Amino acid sequence: MMTMLILVAATLALAWANGANDTGKPVASLVACAAISDRSALRWAAAAGLAGAVVALWLGADLARLFAGSGLIDNATRKLAEFAPAVAGGAAVAVLLASRFGLPVSTTHALLGGLVGTGLVLHGTIMWPTVATKIVMPLLLSPILAFVLSLLIGVVVRRVAALVGPACACTVTVATTVGPTVSATVVGDQQTCTAAGSMPVATGAGVGRWLHVGSGMTIAAARGLNDTPKIAALILPVAALIPAGGHTAVAGIGLTMALGGWFAGRRVMQVMATKLVHLGGKEAEAGAANLTAAALILAASPVGLPVSTTHVTTGALVGAGALTGGLSWTWLGGILLAWITTLPLAAAAAAMLAILLRT
Repeated sequence: MMTMLILVAATLALAWANGANDTGKPVASLVACAAISDRSALRWAAAAGLAGAVVALWLGADLARLFAGSGLIDNATRKLAEFAPAVAGGAAVAVLLASRFGLPVSTTHALLGGLVGTGLVLHGTIMWPTVATKIVMPLLLSPILAFVLSLLIGVVVRRVAALVGPACACTVTVATTVGPTVSATVVGDQQTCTAAGSMPVATGAGVGRWLHVGSGMTIAAARGLNDTPKIAALILPVAALIPAGGHTAVAGIGLTMALGGWFAGRRVMQVMATKLVHLGGKEAEAGAANLTAAALILAASPVGLPVSTTHVTTGALVGAGALTGGLSWTWLGGILLAWITTLPLAAAAAAMLAILLRT
């Protein structure tokens, strides 16, 4: 009974840590461009992530099986009472520590570290080829692919926005020869609206803004879809004891992730929005980065590829920063160092917890 309580507490702590570290990433570029306020960004991202968690009820089965250890660790080790609590606890320690310093790290990496560290301490058999092909390779390649695609799509979107940008529609007052003045909507360039003393109601920048906001919310939903089953997989032994346990676990994890993002997600979001990149008003490039990240995450989740939302969103954001000249190489180096240390830190913490639980 005590082991089950520890498992529930460790899994919820990991879900909270995931929300705190991941919720603000999809909307960081929105904050960087001053397209939305900090609190509004977190609120909408948390809500979209919760919606993605609901979708995971139907599309997250493959990821749940993978991160329950199926195909990675032998069945006998996975059934040990201390296995799941140690994995969850080790991953939670790594992600919570990174969140405390505002460093965006991968919960997927932390979970992998927890699985490996626990498996080694419990003398389990780790299927290294499966770890390499189904986890390590997607994690390594996804940020590189996101960076390249973000650059390419950013160039295209920038050119399209440049063509659309000069046009605007605005409401102006028009004098008539047969009666009082009337209001009319005219289409012209930005100077036309300025000369008429009217604010434009639709511009190329407006198109970029909607693309940017929409793509950010799409990533937030994709994050919920991708991350919820990974974490819920750890609590399935407990969930199996209650009616509709699988759905209850997913709902509880999704809600905890949303709360973690709402109450503790600002620190990581601010690092990405104001330290890592400086985008100013470059919404076309930022929107292209978000669109790239959303496409990659949504493509990976249904087929069970455990790409990291952190790696994909950061890679795409770095692409936007490189394209606009607003990338901080110092902060990028610090984040890459955090990525490198996440897995061994989670593995060490999980191994220690497994030893404590066993003794």
